Amino acid sequence: MKVEAHVSDKKKRELDLIKKNIAQYKTLAIADLTNLPSAQLQSLKLKLRGKAFIRVSKKRLLKIAIEDLNNEELKKFLPSLENCIPALIFTDDDPFKLYNFIKKNKSNTFAKPGQIAPYDISVEPGPTPFPPGPIIGELGQAGIIATVEDGKVTIKKESKLVSEGEEINAKVADVLVKLGVEPIEIGLNIVAVYEDGTVYSRDILNVDEEEYINNIKLAQQQAFNLSCNIGYVTEDNIELLIKKGVIEAKTLAEKQNIYTSDNAKDELKKAETEVKVLEDKAPKLKDLEVGKTEEPKEETKKEVKEEPTQEQVPEETKEEIKEPQKEEIKEEPKEEEEKSEEIPAEDSQEGKKTEPKEEESKPEEPKEETQEKPKEEKKDQIGYTDETVQKAQDILTKLQDEKIKNQDPKKPKGVWD
Repeated sequence: MKVEAHVSDKKKRELDLIKKNIAQYKTLAIADLTNLPSAQLQSLKLKLRGKAFIRVSKKRLLKIAIEDLNNEELKKFLPSLENCIPALIFTDDDPFKLYNFIKKNKSNTFAKPGQIAPYDISVEPGPTPFPPGPIIGELGQAGIIATVEDGKVTIKKESKLVSEGEEINAKVADVLVKLGVEPIEIGLNIVAVYEDGTVYSRDILNVDEEEYINNIKLAQQQAFNLSCNIGYVTEDNIELLIKKGVIEAKTLAEKQNIYTSDNAKDELKKAETEVKVLEDKAPKLKDLEVGKTEEPKEETKKEVKEEPTQEQVPEETKEEIKEPQKEEIKEEPKEEEEKSEEIPAEDSQEGKKTEPKEEESKPEEPKEETQEKPKEEKKDQIGYTDETVQKAQDILTKLQDEKIKNQDPKKPKGVWD
């Protein structure tokens, strides 16, 4: 006669509830409740309300429920139940989102004697708030080297108290509390997550979001650069490729001296700048004007004025000389026209110069400058005075007297005789 084990109805209902939730939700996670205070667990349940459902049950019931479902892929989940105080989390969210949410809701607390160090626990050098006293001996027993500086206990160098995975003893725990070091994290620790036949361990789920996003950005940038370099056209790089082609075409046109509607303005500007540079280097080029007929006139004027003559005197003397010439024209015949060719040439040029000045109402400024400047130079070179003017008049009268004496009465008198 077989003896059947008695199973309470409460356990049967719990088993049926676990099976129902496993079949209903897409994602199943196993969390470790070790060292988690009940207040922290209740706070986390409130935060996950509407997103996930947490069910704390006995480990044996969880194993029976998974085995009864006859799911070979789900049975791979069973080793994760060992060495922990399990709690099941049922959700339809992504496993990575669930892990990050629980990770962000963790907090730190002081270590208790007997707890396992989650990482290497060290103390940094620097001053402490304690005055000199028995605290120096307590720090020394925990492996910390300390001295007194400025009336305060100061840690001289970095000291490693506990290595990762080692048990924290009472002395170290007491020193950590006094120094305010909180090495223990409080919160759910996700052991593994099952989704659609795949089991994700803690190492896979623990992803640094910033590093992951930076890697995606880097991959996108490298792909974009590769497509531009090999000329692979996409929606993202089409504008850049067109701009690149335009720049290369302009560069080729400049090197080969090919003029187009796009680079004509640039070439003109370039030529203008070159002309300006030349003008700055050779300022006399600015005064050169091609195609004007005024230049030969100025040269002839200068040549005529530079010819040496016996009667080259200032304008003041010419005005005084004109009066006796008019009186002699009436009395003397026209005889010596050949001898006086130089004088009428100058008088004719003076007449030509004076006529346009009277007719033109608005004389050009450059002409006045060219005529006045050489006059000033002549005055400087000759250096005439009242005495020189008087001597010139005496010489002219003597010459006229000699002409009258030597005049042949048979020949007709000339204009200048």
